[in-house]
Amino acid sequence: MTSNSITADGYNIPNTFDTGTTSSEKVTVNGTVQSGTKSANSQIVSDVSCSAAGSESVTVPAGTFDTVKATCNQTLGVSFLMQGTPVPAGAPDTVSITDWYAKGVGLVKSVRASSLSSTETIVLTGYKVQ
Repeated sequence: MTSNSITADGYNIPNTFDTGTTSSEKVTVNGTVQSGTKSANSQIVSDVSCSAAGSESVTVPAGTFDTVKATCNQTLGVSFLMQGTPVPAGAPDTVSITDWYAKGVGLVKSVRASSLSSTETIVLTGYKVQ
């Protein structure tokens, strides 16, 4: 996909991750999808809302970390643009995301469960402090 324009609304990351603190973002990407000699104008809209869910100790291959757990819900819709009007290409994907962040390290674990695909888990396998 070739991106023609990107807009982001309501992007809000909290300064602190106290339990219940929320963040959200909405990103819209307008572009052109090329398949052989045919192309179509398309739009992808990602709407994410997150909430800090408290502290948790997490063990991953890189070690054990005291983390802040964030739970998020994402709706991801893909549409084709017909005379400027979005026409859904199918049912939107809903994704449940749980991320664990450690102070001074960053993301140490992420679990994403999608309504359209399998669950994906990403873990930190190593890091180096400089």
